[in-house]
Amino acid sequence: MSVSSMANLALNRRSDFAQKKHSAQKSVTDIEQGKAPPPGTQTSSGATLASISAYIPTEVITLYVAAIGALGTSTSGTSTFDVGEGGRITFAIFLVLTPIVVWLIYAGKVVAAGKSLPTAYCTWPVWEMVAATISFAVWGAAMPNSPVAAWIPPAVSAVLIVVVSGLLGLIAPIVQRPLTIPG
Repeated sequence: MSVSSMANLALNRRSDFAQKKHSAQKSVTDIEQGKAPPPGTQTSSGATLASISAYIPTEVITLYVAAIGALGTSTSGTSTFDVGEGGRITFAIFLVLTPIVVWLIYAGKVVAAGKSLPTAYCTWPVWEMVAATISFAVWGAAMPNSPVAAWIPPAVSAVLIVVVSGLLGLIAPIVQRPLTIPG
């Protein structure tokens, strides 16, 4: 799902959002229903981001594609992206940024709802941060000229996208925890 949807799932598990039951989603139906933002947390940018829905961090993937496109296009319009060191560094930067982006979008939604900034680890959307990072790694590996293509052939990467996306959805109800708000 998109990062915005992951942030909504985490928000709906917080104990200080009385409108929703604050527990981990127990089924695929609970996850689907939990993607809706809690009342009072929807921002105009959140609505736009939430409209892009798949079990991938679409916002991060979009930025990654733009970055590798910008780095790999010469003034004549031909591709010059070297998947060597520059490609690996770009991939690594976006891999590290993925959980940070999830937390930032989640924190923005929490603050938009008038709650305090979720700085305590127990208030972080850990599952969503991990799932987004795993998903980005798989999707980034499947991109043309991927820096990991030497280790994972493109055909295998394409299969991994389907398998990993499905597994993340199935694992979510098992590993999610309610987000406890201190105080």
